Amino acid sequence: MKTQTRSVNLNSADVLALADNIMESSLDLICLVGADHKIKAVNKATLDTLGYTEAELIGNEIFNFIHHEDVERTKEIADAVMKEGSSKNLNRYVCKDGSLVYLEWSAKWNEAAQLRFGIARDVTQRIVAENSLKQSEERFKSLVEFSTDIISILDANFCFTYTSPAMHSVMGYDGQKLLGRNFFEFTHPDEKAQALHKIESVALQQKLFFSMLTLRHANGEWRSTETTIVNKLQQSGILGYVVNSRDITERKIAEDELHNAKEIYVSLFDNSPAPMFVWAFGS
Repeated sequence: MKTQTRSVNLNSADVLALADNIMESSLDLICLVGADHKIKAVNKATLDTLGYTEAELIGNEIFNFIHHEDVERTKEIADAVMKEGSSKNLNRYVCKDGSLVYLEWSAKWNEAAQLRFGIARDVTQRIVAENSLKQSEERFKSLVEFSTDIISILDANFCFTYTSPAMHSVMGYDGQKLLGRNFFEFTHPDEKAQALHKIESVALQQKLFFSMLTLRHANGEWRSTETTIVNKLQQSGILGYVVNSRDITERKIAEDELHNAKEIYVSLFDNSPAPMFVWAFGS
């Protein structure tokens, strides 16, 4: 079955009326700018977004409403549109209340009318979200790059999907070569079964703390760690267990030595045949 199409003949008045309807009903900002860069016409969405009245916009150079840091670049793009015919652009506009909006423009030059037709979409929320994400990523990168704590992410099968730089500086492993390998390959055999059982029982968002978890260094030595594991299996962007390990080997050795020295001291004190006492100076 053929689809029949029918052409409609419109006179100049009909075309202008249709254009007006499109201008006013569009959710996107529409702006007509002359060769002198002065605004000739705007639609309701432009007024609503920027907060100015039509009288405040019409007849003024469009650059007067652009953030000062974006003016020169926008001028270059406007000149290019008039030479090349069309262009796309993202810049910041200053609203009447002083706030900024990011507008993503698509512009086309009409030589006969000597007008630049611009259609823009307010992408402020998208840009703010992207900037926020970028800042969060930069903060995270700064934290993990300079931290001596080892931060890892394990998938549902406890295989590494991410390791921080401290994995190399503290444990001697190349983080990239650990990806896909199981965390429990590096856990002391005497602790593996109990640790696995504890991790599997951790509910979503809950935190599990090991005051002592022994992990194998790349040189074969066993290192004592304090390790925290958080279940983030259903959190977008992570989808795994977040593991934070701190090497406490030297502290553990010092604590053991202190404990042994204390036991020796107590044993000597208790078993000495001669009278012994402790003298506190200054008392």
